[in-house]
Amino acid sequence: MAIDIGTTNIEAALTDGASNIMSTILQPNVNKKFGRDVMTRITQAERGNLHQMCMDLRQQLSEMISELTKGVDINHITIACNTTMTHVLLEEDCHNLGVYPFSPVHIELVDIMSTDINITEDPVPVTILPGFSAYVGGDIMAGVISLDLMHRQGRSLLIDLGTNGEMVYHDPDAGKMLVTSAAAGPAFELAGRAKATEIIEGIAALRQQNIIDETGLLTDEYFDTGYKYKEVNITQQLIRDVQTAKSAIRSGIEILLKKAGTEADLIDNVFVSGAFGENLDADAAICIGMLPDGFRGHITPCGNTSLKGAIKYGSGEGIISEETNFEEIYLAMEGSFNDLYISNMNL
Repeated sequence: MAIDIGTTNIEAALTDGASNIMSTILQPNVNKKFGRDVMTRITQAERGNLHQMCMDLRQQLSEMISELTKGVDINHITIACNTTMTHVLLEEDCHNLGVYPFSPVHIELVDIMSTDINITEDPVPVTILPGFSAYVGGDIMAGVISLDLMHRQGRSLLIDLGTNGEMVYHDPDAGKMLVTSAAAGPAFELAGRAKATEIIEGIAALRQQNIIDETGLLTDEYFDTGYKYKEVNITQQLIRDVQTAKSAIRSGIEILLKKAGTEADLIDNVFVSGAFGENLDADAAICIGMLPDGFRGHITPCGNTSLKGAIKYGSGEGIISEETNFEEIYLAMEGSFNDLYISNMNL
């Protein structure tokens, strides 16, 4: 079994021991009641809610596992999650996750038994994948495993579009690996897989028709009611949520590429993962300025690479890269970030 514990959603998959999926289940993360983003969760944990958050999460995992494994014995469970959710799952002190220099209790691979965390009745070996740092966690390591990023030729960029927009850049020739995280908010994940791409398509279409201006403002005719595009009602609030998310993502990309000493049109592979990355309309994403035009023709939507990586690792087909020479970019510490963020709000 493989489990992806996202900030917003949890997805689990039962496999046949290889990478063939037998069944899956997707549920909202029960910890959403403690906040929609990791910073709020960290604050809630520090206010005395860590134990309850842990117990709620373990109970949810137990129920999801039971639902998937009716009449089936499981041999191993691989879990991929961001660093905050790892700390919550293991009931570890979250305090240093929220204050500079953002020091996790640990980011190493964890091997335990399922009964140690009360997610099954019978003991099953559990592997919790390691992370890179406080804000680039095991879910991104799983993405790296899924795409075999460290052994891929050419300059590659993985962008995970969820509640947190994590990014990994790798250049095998220069031996460079850079990671960063942009607080995108829940605009993409809350939309769900079926509608996330429609939101971006819709905003792009309305911008091209001048129903939305470059500042993101709807015309008077649709300001109060929104504009129905396919199955999604494009409201003023939704536009603002997407603007803040896409601006954080775009600004993070620009800073990451600058630190790497490269430019958008020199990137060979751009992998977009996460709930939004299932069926990304690349042209629409470029149209609204979320992705630079230089990425055109090099973008591959790849869905939930966190779950795929956990499946791959659990089946024995994926390995954790031994390359440890990575640098984390803290966007909040970059002097150019605020100016970029403001300018990238425009559509």
